[in-house]
Amino acid sequence: MIQARNHQKDKPIAYFFTKEINKKKFLLPNLSLFNCKLNDSTCFKKHTNKKFDIDGFIKASNIKNNNDVHQYTYNFIKEVITEYEKTGVQKIISNSDIGNCIIFYLNEKYFLAYVPEISNVYNVFWKNSFNDKNKIDKYWYSGSIPATSNHKQ
Repeated sequence: MIQARNHQKDKPIAYFFTKEINKKKFLLPNLSLFNCKLNDSTCFKKHTNKKFDIDGFIKASNIKNNNDVHQYTYNFIKEVITEYEKTGVQKIISNSDIGNCIIFYLNEKYFLAYVPEISNVYNVFWKNSFNDKNKIDKYWYSGSIPATSNHKQ
């Protein structure tokens, strides 16, 4: 999941995002916003009040060469944040709790979703949202999110 909390020059700014590997979620920082070294968890905690699991991410990524792990992680985080900022959407979610789909929050009320197979969606709210009324194309759905909905990921 990645989510913009603020906007800067009409561009969404994400302070952190989660990456799931083998059903374990890793919280990773937007390195461009903080003057911290990748392995300085105290610095990130001071700036964000979040506990990032960079070491866990590195281990789960199965990077073979120990000399490359921090550069790989830095490049991965930078690439994800850069691509996200290009989209202009408020939030993107995709995780094993919801199922096999990617949901783009265009704002707090509207979504766009890519769903290859509805039977592989486990979250009841989202499964019900992916219906013929909201279908755009073979794998794409769009709709509104009721203010009182329970669509937590």
